[in-house]
Amino acid sequence: GDEFRHGDLEHSEFQIQYNYKTDFHTRLLGFEYIDDAYSAFNIYNQDGQILHESIFSGENKTHKRIQYSLFFHDQFIISDQNEFALGLRYINNGKLLGSASYLLKHKSGYNIRTTFSSGYREPSLKELYYQWVDHTPHIYGNPNLDPTTNNNFSVSFDKRTPLNDFSIDFYSND
Repeated sequence: GDEFRHGDLEHSEFQIQYNYKTDFHTRLLGFEYIDDAYSAFNIYNQDGQILHESIFSGENKTHKRIQYSLFFHDQFIISDQNEFALGLRYINNGKLLGSASYLLKHKSGYNIRTTFSSGYREPSLKELYYQWVDHTPHIYGNPNLDPTTNNNFSVSFDKRTPLNDFSIDFYSND
């Protein structure tokens, strides 16, 4: 009938965005805030011996991280309903990410879209600090992991009809 707390994950996320549309522009401006905390605890028997170790090397510990970002996107129509889009995201660690896309619409109904974008991902708290040896195979996090970045380029050809859609995509993700 006893309850044992071996771990807690707290995740709070807040996002606010404002969309604004005119005849030729669709704009988005926003702010995102994420607060993560992961706690792990040892479980002891009645004699004070550890039955199950905390996943943080046997220590009762909490790891926290706060992330926030500001973002802006503008999609605008140019001649013949073709579209160009630009986006920017600033992340609280000083990283600036961007994207640009051009959609060329043909009268035949076929479209060509080219896109360039950059990406960023920080390792999760578990990927950094998780250490669980009461399990086979043993699982070890790595606190020396660096965030990953990428550049993506894509070209797509498509046609949309009331009956079906057709698309071919070529991309390179570095």
